[in-house]
Amino acid sequence: MRFAANYEAAEEIINDTMFVVWEKASEFRGQSQVSTWIIGIAYRRALKAFQHREVRRRAEEHAVEVE
Repeated sequence: MRFAANYEAAEEIINDTMFVVWEKASEFRGQSQVSTWIIGIAYRRALKAFQHREVRRRAEEHAVEVE
């Protein structure tokens, strides 16, 4: 929730994470615990969501300045 703007965004991050886990399960090498691997994926998905939100926010601010 720290990276999500709201509950729906957090749900989307979780869904994206589970989709990646499903797709990449065969690539898990066992060098860490499964939970650590999943949390790492979730962290990266959350960072991407945060970055996209910031880019949109800055674009909207810039659009307002231009007007």
